[in-house]
Amino acid sequence: MQKIGKEQVVGLFTEHRERLHRYLRSRLANDADAQELAQEAFLRLLRISRTELIKHPQAYLK
Repeated sequence: MQKIGKEQVVGLFTEHRERLHRYLRSRLANDADAQELAQEAFLRLLRISRTELIKHPQAYLK
């Protein structure tokens, strides 16, 4: 099982940032809140101490 590292989170951010932002923007009142929440999702991935529990990090962002 692969652990999530900084490089993997950066790759996920690059690949999924826009899609996650669009999704959040469609559900929140303003763009700034959507951007902040999208950023927080990626930061939470970096803060997880037991990364071996996340088998599919892309699903974590959905």
